[in-house]
Amino acid sequence: DQRDGQFTFDGLQFGVDVPLSQAWTLKVTLMAGRAGQLLQEFSSESGSLGFPEAMLIWSNGKDTVRLGRMWTWMGMESTDLTAAVPASHGLMATFPLPFGQVGVDWRHAFSPSWSTALWLFNGEDRIRDNNRSKTVGVGLIYNHGGAQDRFLNLMAFRGAEQDDRGPGAVPGASGRLRERLSHSGQWAWGGTTLAWEVEVLRERFPVAWVAGAAGARTGTLTGGGLTFRHPWNERWAGYLRAEAIRDDLGFRLNWDPDVQVRYGMRRGADLTARALSLGVERRWTGGAFARLEARRDDLNRDVADRDGKAFRSAHSLTLCVGAAFSR
Repeated sequence: DQRDGQFTFDGLQFGVDVPLSQAWTLKVTLMAGRAGQLLQEFSSESGSLGFPEAMLIWSNGKDTVRLGRMWTWMGMESTDLTAAVPASHGLMATFPLPFGQVGVDWRHAFSPSWSTALWLFNGEDRIRDNNRSKTVGVGLIYNHGGAQDRFLNLMAFRGAEQDDRGPGAVPGASGRLRERLSHSGQWAWGGTTLAWEVEVLRERFPVAWVAGAAGARTGTLTGGGLTFRHPWNERWAGYLRAEAIRDDLGFRLNWDPDVQVRYGMRRGADLTARALSLGVERRWTGGAFARLEARRDDLNRDVADRDGKAFRSAHSLTLCVGAAFSR
């Protein structure tokens, strides 16, 4: 654990796909460990066991409809570390992006290369939604020659989020407006993979939420990142991940406890965070793997450590080991 210098059980994932008929499938995924705890925290739930996927899937070839709880399609990173490239969770996956959603996802394929998507769901990372408003999303997806490892997508989302969570949520309130433009892509060739993402997020806040503001304010976050992985042979590979986020009010970067204490959410915060990760991966026959990663995080303003000493950058070394089993 790069935060406390401890070993932790990062995650266990168990998934089941049950065909119900020629067109219908039931898909359920259980996640445990620290990954499960993060999933529950983002969803305002407790414990370290969660279901990131619990849905019915209908497909007739050109059209696919998913109903229930599902992973978000945004971003380049996976919480499943057997499928992910880096050993640590990146800035983009931690701050601007949701984990999942509950609702409906409709995909229509016009050809092997081009398809569209339409979403209607509760607010981001909301299992239970206590307001009447829903988030609507549209997407355009391009798969080069129909390949799943060479794609580009562009998605837009708009919806009124709840003002708060748990006991603090206002029943029936539409809440603050959130708008999001999301682009991600991946290109693979000869075993080498380049993945990237760009996010623009706007969120409207009441005057009482933003220090130093004379009225209601709209916060804007822009961010992006890329991940490059190159295999040296069948067992060894190296990777690089670079990310940057700019948050004008600090409404997302203040999720970090050190940033929250120092800046909170305020007019003129103008926070910029950057992270660079370099790592090496080793894989074994049977699905076992290990990753060793060196990482540097930077903020453009000072924060204080546990002893009150100011700092702007931090270094970490992460060792991640795991295994995947399928049947």
